[in-house]
Amino acid sequence: MSFQDKYTQVIGALESVPGTAETIDTTDFDVAPIQESIENDNEVEFDDENAKEATGFHYETKSVSGVQMGTVSFNCYWRYSGTANLPVKQSKFLQACGTTEVINTSIGVDWEPKEVADITTMTIEIHRRERGSITQHIVDKLAGCMGNCIISCEGVGKPIIAQYTFSGKVVSNADAASAIALNTLDSGNPEKFILSPNTILGTSLLISSWQLDFGNVVEPKLDGSEASGFDSFQISEKHPRFSCDPYMDRVATFDAYGKQVAMTTGQSFITIGADDHLAIHIPNGQILTKSNAVREGLSNWDINIKCLNNGVVDSDIDAQSTFQIAQGTHA
Repeated sequence: MSFQDKYTQVIGALESVPGTAETIDTTDFDVAPIQESIENDNEVEFDDENAKEATGFHYETKSVSGVQMGTVSFNCYWRYSGTANLPVKQSKFLQACGTTEVINTSIGVDWEPKEVADITTMTIEIHRRERGSITQHIVDKLAGCMGNCIISCEGVGKPIIAQYTFSGKVVSNADAASAIALNTLDSGNPEKFILSPNTILGTSLLISSWQLDFGNVVEPKLDGSEASGFDSFQISEKHPRFSCDPYMDRVATFDAYGKQVAMTTGQSFITIGADDHLAIHIPNGQILTKSNAVREGLSNWDINIKCLNNGVVDSDIDAQSTFQIAQGTHA
């Protein structure tokens, strides 16, 4: 059953033990997704292949219900936390998308994709409030959730949006009689793509829109002893891509075709705002060909960059990491 409702809340908490549901309370309701972006779908897998027994009649027999999983997707504005070394509230969602959070004392915070974070799961509750009531609502609870994130901007002057999609096992679907109050949000206005210098593969270019797709592939860890049939969900593959639409420039300035032929790699940066409220750094990237982009569903973008591991390019980024999202000083 899928829904999109005007009175929906999405509340999440990182799990201490992967797949073991956390108790959600008011302190966890500190990120307010964009209302119209919220979608949730819980599904029971039915064994329909064998739903016809040899009775001598046309009628079918009952399908057998099996594993239970749910998905939830939503978008959030990116907001500066107000203090360089204070993580943004949606950091927990970034971590459940396979990144580690590192607080650099007094100077900033950064998030990088690492293998150790491939099993950083969270519990997510979707609250659907009854119309005309401030307390009565239905709660879908998912545990062992992991997902993917796309950070993007549709144009100059437009807000920075983080798009999340999570999969998890269904823990419960129940009525609730008391609403969870909204906790303190990040204090700043949504960040926007303005006062934002950028470098694409080592060249300063003017770009009109962009996105960083973490490229996570999420798969379930099956467990027949669980009521849902799942232990938790985990990241099994990562294919991060950075895409952008630059203004056309001369070959002497940016030779995209030549870079493909020569397999040229380089660094790419986007810095949002004058005070480094958000910085995205791809330390080692390679341009994809148009045919590659078509196969990966990225044909609408002019430039698509495969994010390679850092290696020894930038000493401030882990060797295995393919990108860094930073707030405050780059480190």
